[in-house]
Amino acid sequence: MTMPAWVAEAGIAAQVVIAVAAIFGERIRALLGPQLRLQLADPLGQSQTLAVTVPDPSGAAPVQIIPGRYYHARVTNRTSHPEAREVEVLLTQLDIQGPDGNPQTVFSGAIPLGWQHYDMRSRTIGRATIANADLFAVHAGLNGGQPTLFFVPKIQPIDFPAQMIGAQHFWLTLIARGLNGESKPLRLRVDWDGGWDRGDAEMAKRLIVTVQP
Repeated sequence: MTMPAWVAEAGIAAQVVIAVAAIFGERIRALLGPQLRLQLADPLGQSQTLAVTVPDPSGAAPVQIIPGRYYHARVTNRTSHPEAREVEVLLTQLDIQGPDGNPQTVFSGAIPLGWQHYDMRSRTIGRATIANADLFAVHAGLNGGQPTLFFVPKIQPIDFPAQMIGAQHFWLTLIARGLNGESKPLRLRVDWDGGWDRGDAEMAKRLIVTVQP
């Protein structure tokens, strides 16, 4: 029995739809999904009072209250729908300045960063959500010691430098990633002279964070 022309045409059309979905499916899902954006929250950072535990020889860990400053990356979602689910900010690469002045990679991986105010849960990011992740912090120094720059990720790999002392020049590469979307990578350069000042204007001269192309 001869197949009606409309049946054959419908079959061809279905095959075309399947082929288009296979080729452009990821692109379509990206256009219709959340539009995450990752950016530097404030190049000046945020002045805070830090409570830092300092282990002593007796095994105790008394808390010192010292001035400090946190620096953050901000995640937003530029679409009203859908929300981005279970979002984390990942530090994917750390480079330090080599002898020739160029970046040298000392860590490559995916370290999840904590959210501001020590919130370690993943986040849902909607259009009205403003979520800041902790990049790093600087404090004035423990027991009269040197100012220290330190990272506060959710996990601390053994090959990742937990803290830095003295003049530093390094680059951070980050990405915000959720179950149904991710941002473009954000690359930051940090130049620090190793010093500390409480004032915004003074500290802005000592520690400079710039967004890299």
